Amino acid sequence: MIPEEYGGTGLGLSAAAAILETVQEMGCNGAACHAQLYVMGTILREWKEVGGASAIGYQFSW
Repeated sequence: MIPEEYGGTGLGLSAAAAILETVQEMGCNGAACHAQLYVMGTILREWKEVGGASAIGYQFSW
């Protein structure tokens, strides 16, 4: 999931699976969560390759 260095919890694949299972068991659609996990992974992987926020001149405001 989202690494701690980017403000996430750093949870792994087993935790992601447990979260999705719980979402589904509660009667909600886990597909949106599942898609978000893949999207975030891709964004973070590409983000690291270009050097992060400083490489594109972006500054976080928090």
